[in-house]
Amino acid sequence: MVGSLVGTGIQLWWSWRWDAARAQKPEPLSSPSGAVTVLACMRNESSRVLAFAERLLPAVLEAEQAGMSVEVVVVDDGSTDDTWSLLGEACESHPGWRRVQVTHTRPGKRDALEAGMQASQGDTILATDADCMPLHPSWIVRMTAGSRTHWDVRVGVSLPMQRDPEAASWLFALQTLEAERLAQRA
Repeated sequence: MVGSLVGTGIQLWWSWRWDAARAQKPEPLSSPSGAVTVLACMRNESSRVLAFAERLLPAVLEAEQAGMSVEVVVVDDGSTDDTWSLLGEACESHPGWRRVQVTHTRPGKRDALEAGMQASQGDTILATDADCMPLHPSWIVRMTAGSRTHWDVRVGVSLPMQRDPEAASWLFALQTLEAERLAQRA
């Protein structure tokens, strides 16, 4: 217990020193443009498909209002549950959304990512998972800011959704703080 407290204290002190010594000015958001593909790979995610679509839709709409062309490609990586049929419902409800099905032949999601990238038509690809739902409607706009002029690859950090927000633990709060700090440095 004492070791954990000491480790936490060192981590907090180091984070404070690092952030204070290397404060960065936020990058101004450039005007979004071009075609963007949101690529989501799913395997046995029937419990999350509809919630994912509901959380992603506001981000798609805001990006389209900002002048971006957005397509959503969802890949079913050999699910054995209702993921494929639920993805079909989501794609029927939302124009510009497509689903791709692959056979899960090897560990990991490499096959699904390859199939999704081949099906993508966007200049910029945002890859995500069913358990990493956008928390803000400006997610697509912010993630693609500067994509045409300032970067080739951009990394964003997402933590899984907390099932019961009132039961949030100290560990989850520290992980969230650390993820935000790492994302600022990426």
